[in-house]
Amino acid sequence: WESLIRAIDSMSVSQKQEDRWQYWLARATEQRGDSNSKNTAQRIYKKLAETGDDYHNLLAKDRLGVRYNHQPYNDEPTASDLRRLDQNIHFNRAFTLRRINANPTYTNREWNWAVRQAYLQHDDGLLLAAAKRAHDMGWYDRAIYAADRT
Repeated sequence: WESLIRAIDSMSVSQKQEDRWQYWLARATEQRGDSNSKNTAQRIYKKLAETGDDYHNLLAKDRLGVRYNHQPYNDEPTASDLRRLDQNIHFNRAFTLRRINANPTYTNREWNWAVRQAYLQHDDGLLLAAAKRAHDMGWYDRAIYAADRT
């Protein structure tokens, strides 16, 4: 644990402040066993627990015994996203191929291309609208594929 502390101490200031390294600094410091080190680790965990819900923030909450604050998530696509989905040539082609029972290899390729284009544009709204429509069509694996890219 001491070598981990030394490794983190040798990092740049900005890298040291990343949540993952703060979490591991707290874990390593906690392992020293003395009350001062445990208090220092607790302060780091508390700061992490209050600043986000990413992986290392959640691990810090676990160490503190803090409950997660789950906010309800609205997974319904907006009307605007649905209109854009209707106008998207790539998704339209994939949905059409699916409706006419085309060869699944071609249908999935078209879907994957459409998802990739939306992903490269960082268009989560379009991806979620496509995932919802695919789900409603019973095309569950492609719905998951699209939703996973958000």
